[in-house]
Amino acid sequence: MKSHIDRVIGSVGVSKLFAKKPMIPFVPEVSLCCGCKVKVQKTRLKTVAALEIGEFVAKETILICPQCKKTYATQGLDRTVPSGSKFGYDVLVFVGKAAFLRCRRSWGMASIKVCGTRPCQATHP
Repeated sequence: MKSHIDRVIGSVGVSKLFAKKPMIPFVPEVSLCCGCKVKVQKTRLKTVAALEIGEFVAKETILICPQCKKTYATQGLDRTVPSGSKFGYDVLVFVGKAAFLRCRRSWGMASIKVCGTRPCQATHP
């Protein structure tokens, strides 16, 4: 029975349901600069983990004006994940809150001392 349950659970794992990570394009909305069409300078692929979406590949496109050489990048990816990070802001906030609450809970329990026969709150500097 246990081996059957393990086989069923293994067959519906995330890696089995989604063979490939979804790719989400991040492209600037600008199309013209200096009266001419902007061109693609480069594209970057970045694996990102977010709470609501899960793990996905962000395809960021950087555009450049052929005349003035000004570059355009989308701000959508910067709002989702910090530069140089794999984890989205939502994951960082979730982990930060969890760590804060865990430390706060353990600090609160450690700060209770017994005054006679009943507990009383210890003072901290």
